[in-house]
Amino acid sequence: AARLQRFMQQYGLDEYRAGVLVAEKAVADYFERAVAAAPELSPRLLCNWITGELFALLNQVGQGLDSIHLSPDALAELVEMVARGEVNQSTAKQVLVEMFHGGRPAREIVAQRNLGQISDAAFITGQVAGGLERYSEQVQEYLSGKGGIARWLFGKVMRSAHGQATPQVVRRELERQLAERKAAQGK
Repeated sequence: AARLQRFMQQYGLDEYRAGVLVAEKAVADYFERAVAAAPELSPRLLCNWITGELFALLNQVGQGLDSIHLSPDALAELVEMVARGEVNQSTAKQVLVEMFHGGRPAREIVAQRNLGQISDAAFITGQVAGGLERYSEQVQEYLSGKGGIARWLFGKVMRSAHGQATPQVVRRELERQLAERKAAQGK
């Protein structure tokens, strides 16, 4: 009960999340070691990864936290990579599976499989411009007032970049290029 209260106060977790973590000593210890390994990360984010993705993997193999080779430090490193935008959530889940089964560090897996997100402005500018050219009919629909098309175009650009482009950068560039086209149309 004392640990539950401390997790709520110290880490800002709600009662349910804190309760899931403190239900087993090994889970609570793992969580605290992960938080200590990455103090700049939100404890809630680490909690979500542990109680979501990691618990799912544990359930699949029928093991407990105390019998795996994935250290809290290794999990914290992966979650930091997501928080910094080095990999996206979907990719991180794939990397976690490899880490869980193979014991290799996240950075090594991401580098070897070339899974990092691309933030290069020239690359993203080209991807967006290419997408707007390829889907010129939909661009015209957007320019004639169908604003929802922008989400569809965003999805097409992300797909053309194989999901590796940083979504925030793609969204900004797409908005910029669409605004330029709209301004040019108004002249």
